[in-house]
Amino acid sequence: MYSEVDDQDVAAAVLALAGRGHAGSVLLSPAVSRKSDLKGFGSGGYGFVAEQFVPFLRFQGADDALADALTVGNPRRWLTLTEEHG
Repeated sequence: MYSEVDDQDVAAAVLALAGRGHAGSVLLSPAVSRKSDLKGFGSGGYGFVAEQFVPFLRFQGADDALADALTVGNPRRWLTLTEEHG
């Protein structure tokens, strides 16, 4: 069964995870999988996370450290190859 989760629910979950000390483990994705998900077709597109979700998350109480972890630190760590991981 497919169910859609709204941004408010995702923001609450991210803030709850961060509050429990898991901010360094959260990766965000714009969930682009179809042409209709692109900005030119009326959706948020690839820029959704940076342009819409992170500002909303800040409005919901996220501080600079959490925003930086979600947009810079966590993706950088995830995308960095190390000898240990390949």
